[in-house]
Amino acid sequence: RRPKVFLLDEPLSNLDAKFREGMRMELKRLQTHVGATTLYVTHDQAEAVSMADKIVVMNLGVVQQVGTPKQIYHHPRNLFVANFIGSPGMNLLDCVYQKGSLIGNKGSFTVKLTRESQNRLTSEIQDKKLVLGIRPENIVFTSKNDPQGIRAQVYVVEPLGIENIVNLKVGEHLLKVRTSPDFLPQTGEVVWVKFKEEQICLFDKKTEENIF
Repeated sequence: RRPKVFLLDEPLSNLDAKFREGMRMELKRLQTHVGATTLYVTHDQAEAVSMADKIVVMNLGVVQQVGTPKQIYHHPRNLFVANFIGSPGMNLLDCVYQKGSLIGNKGSFTVKLTRESQNRLTSEIQDKKLVLGIRPENIVFTSKNDPQGIRAQVYVVEPLGIENIVNLKVGEHLLKVRTSPDFLPQTGEVVWVKFKEEQICLFDKKTEENIF
């Protein structure tokens, strides 16, 4: 038989992690070889991102976003997609926009935006409740003297072999930062970080939609 469409409903969900990795590779190779359209249902975002040409993200039966893995990862349409896609998910911090800067709750952080970024934002969001989104790999450690530096305290470090996930406390928020395996700050240590501005996403807290 040479079907034009394959329908796969969580085919790897009951396999152990190691075998699942191998089967992901084989299924992708097979799909490329056969060339038939494949609709693949999964709750594992890693499977979706690694195997798909196009992803449909759904929540409670409602389509949230349709796009390539790159589009879904870097330009999530709303807070649900931002938090669901990625491991760890996108860091989400409450803030407001005032006089060209994003300011966290109780002044926990300040991100001064460039003139170019300010021009992309409308005056309507001034003082509006927003959520700043930033991926763990788009946060870098810096010095106390950096004007864009944000003060943080090391909460816990998760060594993962090829990388570390450093959990930081910034005000009321926990922030996850992806670092090299040889970077091992101590729990409780005070450090300074900054966000790569070109990788920041902004969401309307009320509608949860991406506005930047």
